[in-house]
Amino acid sequence: MIEACRCDDTDGDGLPDIGYVELLGVDCDGNLTSLGTYTNGLTEPYTPVAPVDCDTVDEAEGADPAFGVQARRVELAAGASWSAAAWPTLQSVTAVAFGGSGTVTTADGASTLHTGEAATWSVARDVNALLTGPLTITADTGTVTLSYTIGVTLS
Repeated sequence: MIEACRCDDTDGDGLPDIGYVELLGVDCDGNLTSLGTYTNGLTEPYTPVAPVDCDTVDEAEGADPAFGVQARRVELAAGASWSAAAWPTLQSVTAVAFGGSGTVTTADGASTLHTGEAATWSVARDVNALLTGPLTITADTGTVTLSYTIGVTLS
């Protein structure tokens, strides 16, 4: 006896949506004969509505999207600000103060980014995890350089 995994299109869209098992027997001449169709696990008989190839793919849906991370960088002159809220797919950010200081505002409040100091925040995964604010960085004097990454969907 042979078990063959089969698929059924129960909603008429041409795509497989239910899996079932067909039991096949082999006669003395090597011919296959169906012995019946059953639910997965062989717990009860199953009558297919519209059998389809299990590898049928919905061309409209296409493949699952691929995700990537895009590098970005900006220099803030004295008085300029940057906000994480502008980047809904933010993955990481590093701020470095040059020739002056900056102000970093997070959920804990405002703090000084001192000359030569770097501050970094990031997430450990690129999908289903995003860096959220509040996170605002302002260059008070000198320049604050921001290097950050955002999640993108690749085409």
